Amino acid sequence: MGDVVYEPEAWAFKVGKGPIFEEVESQRESEQQVFDDGFRNGFDKGYAEAVTIYNATKAPKLDQKVIKAYEKKFVKWVGTQKHSDQGFLTCEADVRMEYPFPEEPSFYALYADHNCSPYVLTLSVVLSKKALKQMVGFYGAVVGPNGCQRTETFTNAVICEFELKSRAGFGMLFVGSFTPVFYLTEWEQQESWASTFNWW
Repeated sequence: MGDVVYEPEAWAFKVGKGPIFEEVESQRESEQQVFDDGFRNGFDKGYAEAVTIYNATKAPKLDQKVIKAYEKKFVKWVGTQKHSDQGFLTCEADVRMEYPFPEEPSFYALYADHNCSPYVLTLSVVLSKKALKQMVGFYGAVVGPNGCQRTETFTNAVICEFELKSRAGFGMLFVGSFTPVFYLTEWEQQESWASTFNWW
């Protein structure tokens, strides 16, 4: 016989003594500082760089006929986007900003999708005054029950809810110089789906 791979004694449950993890007082105090530093150096810095880079060149104004032509192209573009599964039996969302038309950088888009059929993903998109002016339209999802409303959290902004079904693909098209768009996601289980576990 070959080497023993499994030894039952090694896996026997033993009662431990004392806590498995003890938090040091100084560690607890520094956690907030670490979070704050990471947020400032990560999100704030990245946001500022994106605004600087993408607003360095102002997008030219486009003729309405050109915009209409790209609206049709946008519907096709949304349909070609694929959600990449990252793991086994996982529910994942894919939300990203894109330039859908390399030949026409005056357009930018928010794309969203998910791969979890038992759930509906509520995507709440916060649109600044500038983003609202630049929005051409959206495709691939319905507006949620809360619709679009002004928000007190963000000055002069509107928050719109969209309900995304699995692998449907959703896109919002904007025209003009790039403007960052903030969003929130929330999962909601569909009533028709019952959670079960089947043994082989």
